[in-house]
Amino acid sequence: MIFQQRIAGAMRALLLAFIFAYALSNEIAPQPALAPFIGTAMLVWLLLEFSKMALVAQVTAAAALLLAALSWANGTLDGDILVKAVGRAAFFTWFILSMDLLRAAAQRSRMVRETGRVLVEQPPGRRYLMLTLGSHFFALLMNLGAVTLLGTVTRAATEGARDARVAEIRLQRMSVAIVRGFAAGTLWLPTSITVQVVVTTIPDFQWHDLAAQGAATAIAFMGLGWLIDRLDHPIRPPGAFAHTLASTLAKLVPLVMLTIGMLLVASGLTAVSGLRPIAGLLCVVPCFGLAWLAMQKRGAGLVTVPRLWARVLQRQVLPELATLRSEVAILTSAGFIAVLLPRQVDTVALAALIGDHHLAGAMLLVPMLWLLAAAAPFGLNPIVSVAACLEIVVNLPGVDLPAPALALAATVAWCMASGMSPLGATIRIMARCISRPPIRIGLSWNGPYTLWIGLAATGVLFVIS
Repeated sequence: MIFQQRIAGAMRALLLAFIFAYALSNEIAPQPALAPFIGTAMLVWLLLEFSKMALVAQVTAAAALLLAALSWANGTLDGDILVKAVGRAAFFTWFILSMDLLRAAAQRSRMVRETGRVLVEQPPGRRYLMLTLGSHFFALLMNLGAVTLLGTVTRAATEGARDARVAEIRLQRMSVAIVRGFAAGTLWLPTSITVQVVVTTIPDFQWHDLAAQGAATAIAFMGLGWLIDRLDHPIRPPGAFAHTLASTLAKLVPLVMLTIGMLLVASGLTAVSGLRPIAGLLCVVPCFGLAWLAMQKRGAGLVTVPRLWARVLQRQVLPELATLRSEVAILTSAGFIAVLLPRQVDTVALAALIGDHHLAGAMLLVPMLWLLAAAAPFGLNPIVSVAACLEIVVNLPGVDLPAPALALAATVAWCMASGMSPLGATIRIMARCISRPPIRIGLSWNGPYTLWIGLAATGVLFVIS
């Protein structure tokens, strides 16, 4: 029995490795002849993992298969569209596998754990700001692992308090700070799946086209959260705290330098190889993860480091991939759906309807933003809704929307969904870490703030569109 389980696990890992290799080679030079084989590998992997997936992953995967069957039945599933759909799905698999190696290295880092502890041990007025910034930078390196790390530390810091009411207020402030900092990462961080979806869907739009706009929006949104926290909780005279502002910022410097170094290396690789910026980053990220693991054991010697890599891959990365089956299924299925769904929509009739109602610029983008954000608490994951909506909008004949405005509407909608949806991964993980209901965290604690950033984005869209 154990032998059979090992064989099945090895088969699953091998299938993911084939998909990974295809995505990488497809970025270097298109490989349309391999697409049917990779599509088959995806289907086999999906069938092997289906029974162990979360319900939302099963529904998303079933929707993708049903859409493929419908497309084949009505004759819209031609060779070109199948190659594009398989390529998009494989790219998202590559993204998850690359990011997981970096996350494994970050979670093993004592520097990261110590920085998380220092961020929590701040005076009340400064703690919110430090946790927001910290979760934002941690999100680049660890993705959802940032919420797990800081959420766990937050729970430990508030346990055993004498005044239960004060402890609950502190827990709320710290939790929403982490959620808001992480959610703001969807606006511009190159390792965010949101950015991956946006830049792979909007034609001729790259991460560097989004970076300045998204970073400015993230700063504005995090600043708004800090202002709301200040108004709700006026500053009190600080007591004695071990960490000064200077020492706290000094703790963040290594993470900031690591981030800058990773982006610079990715930019250099992009310039030399001609790869897309996002593809260049995904090539660099796992290399940085391995280098970071080696640095953590820099006294072990050159012979021991490869053994360390093998041990981490065998004991941490590969087992973790088994727990990521739902995320892989959701992302690959969403990428597949986003390519096939527009073929089932009469884009000519939809474009005529939009023209008849004079829905141009912000008059189209603002309803799109609010509908995408509002659908998330009802179970429509933004991975699917945003990807499919973008694919439809960019293919509408005669509807020409500015790419920056379209990207802003999509990323802000995803940011709002990430910060408030009780069914989303961000809120569910935080709820598990602090033992509070997801509805309380997402809708009660963070809901008003989410509405404010939606209103702010609405105003900006009317200005820039």
